[in-house]
Amino acid sequence: MRMLARICSAALLLLLPVSSPLAADGSKYARTLLEKMVQATRTLNYDGTFVYMREGRIMTLRILHGADVNGERARLISLSGDAREVMRDEHANVCVLSDNRNVIGNARARRPFNGALTMDVGRLASYYDFTLAGDDRIANRPAHKVTVTPKDQYRYGYRLGVDSVSGLLLKSDLINADGKLVEQILFTSLGISDAPPIALQEPCEVARAGWHSETHDERPHLPVDAGWAVTQLPAGFVLAEYERQIMPARPMPVEHIVFSDGLALVSVFIEKMADSDKFSGFTHRGAVNAYGTVVDDHQITVIGEVPRATVQMIGESIRHAAPEVQP
Repeated sequence: MRMLARICSAALLLLLPVSSPLAADGSKYARTLLEKMVQATRTLNYDGTFVYMREGRIMTLRILHGADVNGERARLISLSGDAREVMRDEHANVCVLSDNRNVIGNARARRPFNGALTMDVGRLASYYDFTLAGDDRIANRPAHKVTVTPKDQYRYGYRLGVDSVSGLLLKSDLINADGKLVEQILFTSLGISDAPPIALQEPCEVARAGWHSETHDERPHLPVDAGWAVTQLPAGFVLAEYERQIMPARPMPVEHIVFSDGLALVSVFIEKMADSDKFSGFTHRGAVNAYGTVVDDHQITVIGEVPRATVQMIGESIRHAAPEVQP
């Protein structure tokens, strides 16, 4: 479900308007496209179908997004595999599942272009190069290819396909340090409208037997444990979010710390350790790497769509100082 929620948030950012012809300075124009993304994620209305590919697995999904005087809304519907649905508005994330599995974590904190709503492309230029790389054709639309190349080993790169007429981002390839494709999001059909799609107003399918719904903001939030600190981060990564939650099926509260460079995202989960939950070392799935360690009888799990070196650096730098007891 974490993957589905991440896809939902990623898909919300797969649109960016372009109003100027291709500039002679490819790097400058590529940066302009990312700057335009900020406005598009808040204002465009669209209804599209896309495929998500990872490790030989393909999922087909429908994404609807609307923005009007009532705010921003989005709806993601799985068209293959298990029947699942994720909804989002400006106040909460509502996840609807075809079974009784719970949703763990915050869907808002999982997206390849996390931070796009406040993205500072000028700042990102310190850690990525942006270039134009020729032309393409995607979903029967002419497109320009844009590459986002990291300047160090702590983040991934992207190959983007941007509609040369409408400015829509039609394709996003996630590229590892070896230049290999790790994940891909590719639109097969996409329509833009002046008003939010009508289907956004339709009720969820929660009436179906066995369906379960959950609103993220309904989970209790607790005061964070200020004793935890991450003492080393790759250049450019800063604290984006810190919360403490009671999560479904977890016996103890979980500290959730999010770091971002404005494009890449890393989550740190900290919880009181149970013997059966111990996880040390590395694991990965597709572009997602995870590193586990134990600090002061707490399980530390660092996870993100970043290279292995990034989660290891962060995980090995986590320290805990118990708060002083006042007399």
